[in-house]
Amino acid sequence: MVLTLSFKHGQSTYQLTEIEDAGVSMLMQDIEELTGVPVRHQKLICQGKVLDPAATLKALKVKNGSKLMLMTSRSQTQGQVVQQAILDKAAAAKQRAEDFRQKQKKCSKTNQTPAVNLQARALRWAALGIAALRDEHLSNLPEELWHVGASIRVADFGSNKLTSVPAELSAFSALQRLRLSHNHLTDEGIPWPALAAMPQLVVLALDHNRLVGLSDILGQLTNLQKLSCSHNAVTRLPGVIGRLTHLQHLDLRCNSIAELPQELSACQALAELDVAHNQLSALPSQLCALHSLKTLMLDSNRLTCVPPEIFSDCTSLFTLSLHDNPITAAALRDLKGFTEFDIRRKGKYSKQMDMHVMTPSNGFDEGADAAQWQHWAPR
Repeated sequence: MVLTLSFKHGQSTYQLTEIEDAGVSMLMQDIEELTGVPVRHQKLICQGKVLDPAATLKALKVKNGSKLMLMTSRSQTQGQVVQQAILDKAAAAKQRAEDFRQKQKKCSKTNQTPAVNLQARALRWAALGIAALRDEHLSNLPEELWHVGASIRVADFGSNKLTSVPAELSAFSALQRLRLSHNHLTDEGIPWPALAAMPQLVVLALDHNRLVGLSDILGQLTNLQKLSCSHNAVTRLPGVIGRLTHLQHLDLRCNSIAELPQELSACQALAELDVAHNQLSALPSQLCALHSLKTLMLDSNRLTCVPPEIFSDCTSLFTLSLHDNPITAAALRDLKGFTEFDIRRKGKYSKQMDMHVMTPSNGFDEGADAAQWQHWAPR
């Protein structure tokens, strides 16, 4: 069943459609695309209850025509992030166990074989244009997918046990969004030529896998708008990233990247760049050419300085986070353009603070530690 949902953000009211079996996390990704509010800053409420990102809309009894409340907040402190991650994993594990029990119960009632179930599901996938196989404990994708591939616009294969995706993925010629998050994928397991054969692909999620590198074929995904490769072991971002001139969101958090390529400056549509928790010791001066950049996350690296023109040239920037680096807030204040940046920063968040959506205790500051290595100071 397809659900039509609505929510209000700022002065605007939005409507969107999701299948009943879709996860709340997919709904939050759609909301991010509509509003620009990152998933990690969202909290959704329906009928007075907070929606668990690990659950499905059906499990939470979200009905067609429901009105959702979207609350936004700033990033949490590092300790809160760790604690929330533990809670999220526990909730996801509980939901997966419940889903498995329900599937066993359903199969026992209908006496249908898995093959028959997959055939029926394939018909629904083709009708909706959405292939949802999240949390299915899959080691391989079913062949039924390839028979309806040309009809699929959105594919979610996240939270499985996939070590590779076959080249048959190229059958998804109309695919716009592909989620392969939370699997066991290695470099050899990504079918890059198949991805390059998808001219409409705009969202690609490869986060929480076992990737070490990204293929140069990435540069052929020229219509890509959002790329997530966080929580892998990537050591290098290829220079072909500069060919992705429509890229708006790049998430490389929690990898092992030591430097960013100069070619990244060609991504003129880039609005959000997250390279926190890597091994960066310097930033290329060309980064200042990203005039559309609004958010730059650089926490937990090895940075002692930033390009001196970062504030004066990146005139759209209003969020810069450099916590857990050797650089201090005092060093940032001395840079040209900091005063104008500070006005933009305060203007962006003052309304949220007035509404108590976030408070200074949640980390609203000038973007860097007051003292060098403050997080190591004894308490």
